Amino acid sequence: MNAVIQEPRHVRTFSELKSRAYSIDLADLEVELSVDVLGQAVEYLAVPKGELMKILDFKPSSLSTWSNRPARILPKNESDRLARLARVTGIVEQMLESKEDAVEWLNTVVPALGSRKPLSLLGTDGGARMVENTLMRSLAGVYG
Repeated sequence: MNAVIQEPRHVRTFSELKSRAYSIDLADLEVELSVDVLGQAVEYLAVPKGELMKILDFKPSSLSTWSNRPARILPKNESDRLARLARVTGIVEQMLESKEDAVEWLNTVVPALGSRKPLSLLGTDGGARMVENTLMRSLAGVYG
């Protein structure tokens, strides 16, 4: 019997994930992302690929392996981290009302985040929550 490689059901683009920031459904819990979504994120966020890979804890050798597979799909944990980064980026963009402002804010050192760039914290769920809370507080005029 010939093995058939099935296309993942939930391959998404960075832009699609970003635009779904507030409308996550059950399908999003099992998201499988193409390796290409990482490149889309690098381009969108205007950061070096190595920097984004470090934030997301992607190993260069692993990325090479995933890129050479027929389906070019990231493993579940890596897909989840990249999807979280896209969703938080979407939230920031909606709150700041422009892509340019969102990208600038994500790449700017914020004192309330321990003088770190918000983008640098998006590799973990706790960091992502801290980024969202800090942005909401700053937009509400609550500092510190």
